[in-house]
Amino acid sequence: MAEWSWHEFLEWLDGCCCRGELPAGSCVWGVVVAAFPGAVTVRLDTGQAVRASLAPGAFPRPGQRMQVCRDGAHHTDRRTMHQPRRPTHTEDDAGVFPQTASYDSPQRLALDHVPTVAPDGTFLGGGSVPSLPVMTLDDGQLHPLGANAVNHLERWVEWLEQVSSTSTPPDLTGLGIRSQRAWTVVTDPAVAIHEQLLLSGGSDVVQYALKRQNFDGSESSTPLTVSAPWRIYKTRLMTQGDIVTDYRLREKWERLGPTMNDPDGPNALWRRERAILMMHPHGWEVIDEAPYNFTRLSISGVDKTRAQWEADGTPPNPTDPALGLPFFRTIQQASWLVDAPLPPQTPVPSREGPRFRAPGVTIFPPPGNTAAYTTDHARLEEGARLLAGGQELTGGSWAALCGPVNAQGVPEVWVLHTADDTDAPITLVRPGGGGSLPRDRFEREILRVQVGTFRRFHPSGTLTHSWPPHWALCECGAGVITFSFNPFDPPTLRAVGLYDPWRDSRGGLPPEGSTDPAWWWWEKRPKQRPKVLPPDAPVAPLRLALMDVFLGAGPTNPGGSS
Repeated sequence: MAEWSWHEFLEWLDGCCCRGELPAGSCVWGVVVAAFPGAVTVRLDTGQAVRASLAPGAFPRPGQRMQVCRDGAHHTDRRTMHQPRRPTHTEDDAGVFPQTASYDSPQRLALDHVPTVAPDGTFLGGGSVPSLPVMTLDDGQLHPLGANAVNHLERWVEWLEQVSSTSTPPDLTGLGIRSQRAWTVVTDPAVAIHEQLLLSGGSDVVQYALKRQNFDGSESSTPLTVSAPWRIYKTRLMTQGDIVTDYRLREKWERLGPTMNDPDGPNALWRRERAILMMHPHGWEVIDEAPYNFTRLSISGVDKTRAQWEADGTPPNPTDPALGLPFFRTIQQASWLVDAPLPPQTPVPSREGPRFRAPGVTIFPPPGNTAAYTTDHARLEEGARLLAGGQELTGGSWAALCGPVNAQGVPEVWVLHTADDTDAPITLVRPGGGGSLPRDRFEREILRVQVGTFRRFHPSGTLTHSWPPHWALCECGAGVITFSFNPFDPPTLRAVGLYDPWRDSRGGLPPEGSTDPAWWWWEKRPKQRPKVLPPDAPVAPLRLALMDVFLGAGPTNPGGSS
């Protein structure tokens, strides 16, 4: 039997007459060859082909095996038809029925993505995309993510999760009197920092898990530990040209409240006041708080009952053992001020190498370790570098898509890139060449939107199980991509893919006065896909065309790709 093209077979299959039925109550395995809203066409292992309805919750994709049963639930169209031998995948069929089964293919069926077409043939689109990273596994499961790194060559995505954190402040005993003046700027113009030593002590320890999710569904976790010491400031001040080497912590207790004159007891309210003083270096006797003798660096007052103070291990002691008077008394004397004010900034475990790796595309993050993972692989922040097709791209955004399929069934990796400048052109990088297109033509002719609508390329497709993505998604307008349609903020996300002259053009000539680009139309378009492309076939700029419109973005221009 002569081979048919895949498209010829599908056209024949849809219009074929009845040839028989499956035996009642039988179930036969087969391969999905086409998917439709609510139904699929399946090539059975017996050599027959049937149109079958879908069980609730089932969304098979072309290329997936499934069982068809004639039981009134799965098999609605009882016709069975003979199917010719499936032809080998050719470049002529590329982009319509991918050789590798994929959940982001044009035939994808999902609850919120069933493509629709207007009565005049205009493709309307529908569905949604998530606003946060979502990984698509080989079996179609969705795996939400945070910041991550991707390797399509080894087929995994990895990210960091913090497991625990332990903080152990340093022991400052014997180093000096603790005071914030050891590290803060002194506002008194007569006082300055004379000497400051930086020490380390204590530690903060953070436990991480390096998670790796493989596209085949397997996963692994590697424990990582990072730590950092606290920073200790050890300081001496200077005042009036003299270096201060005598610092004192003083304390005073006094009764408060309406019962302050009653006998002391568990409920008596006591206030503890503490002050840190620096003594004038001439060693004058301190008889009062005259500013020329000492300066109060900090003071604090705390009110508690005697029972509360005793529970804290610091019972009130209003009598100065040296003087026998309830004055401020020195409880600590040192030649340095010291403090460890803040916990350390514990570093994130380092990660070397590219942040994104795939056939045809490699992305290196900016220098340092702050951008080793990202939630948006399509964004090239300052310092990030994308290598593709022997070129280095920086800044702006990018997207990859399937180019023509070679004799081995492997599609070329095409990369689209643009800068953030609203006048920046669209650059195509592909093996052996590429090109560029002014932004306004990309918007009007390929995206079919008003000039100034295109914003950037969307990261959808960078985390899917198949590479390269079939389509490159473009954010358009000021709408925010959300999970539901908001009529006051309409989201607009459009997909572009490899142009097919026969599929993506309309027969005839543009209407009189039309401003449509010439390549939207094909005057002598054949009724069936030609085996050899005629020389008069239209050619699209960059060989790209609109493929889909997501999230109710509205109808495209008449003649839009379907």
